Amino acid sequence: MKLIRKRKTTNLVRAISEVSGYTQEEILTSRNHNVTPWARLGMYVAKTRDGKSFEEAAHMFGRHFTTGWLSVKKVEDSLATETENNRPVKDTLTEVIALVDKLDSYDE
Repeated sequence: MKLIRKRKTTNLVRAISEVSGYTQEEILTSRNHNVTPWARLGMYVAKTRDGKSFEEAAHMFGRHFTTGWLSVKKVEDSLATETENNRPVKDTLTEVIALVDKLDSYDE
């Protein structure tokens, strides 16, 4: 049995915003090619860490559910091709998750 604690989705968006340097509004609405990888990363975290469906993860970031599925796949592909000495996606994921945990702890 997998128990998933309900989390505030605003903390994930806020963490992505703080790590990326883009505003929360940009993360949620922009289709700019510099911003969309950050939304992808957020959808990946929402799906894999928080147990959201593809539809829920995509909706959190103002995207269509098929974008949620594709985003998770793209992040997984990026993680699979990283080497031990070059891990930008993994390192960024670790930073985002640590910040989400910190923000969640303030809410408890």
